[in-house]
Amino acid sequence: MDTLYLILILSCAISILSFLIAWPVVGWFVVRPIQKQLRANKEDVTSDWVIFLYKPLVYAWAIFYPIGRFNNGTSHFYSNPERMKVYASKTQWWLCAWMEISIILILIIMLFVLLPFYYLFRH
Repeated sequence: MDTLYLILILSCAISILSFLIAWPVVGWFVVRPIQKQLRANKEDVTSDWVIFLYKPLVYAWAIFYPIGRFNNGTSHFYSNPERMKVYASKTQWWLCAWMEISIILILIIMLFVLLPFYYLFRH
């Protein structure tokens, strides 16, 4: 049982490290070029309320998820995700996928790590 928790904690640490590396990579190689193209065409679709540290998350969400269940195309943070998707290359999509999958893995692993503690201490 201790080995399982060690594996879960190490995998969570690796996922967090992966996310911390992916965040500036997406900011540099996805957000900057796409935002530059959108502004050059006067199509900037990102809200002014989105601060620069949050932009990689917003762009990754808009580019990675297809329009549908998780990305309905309307948000307070962006107005037209189709325009972001048009300017995104396949490599940029993979970078956004790396960041989003890192976030999902962190959440799933934390659930498996914390769930036994909930059942242990709920009384």
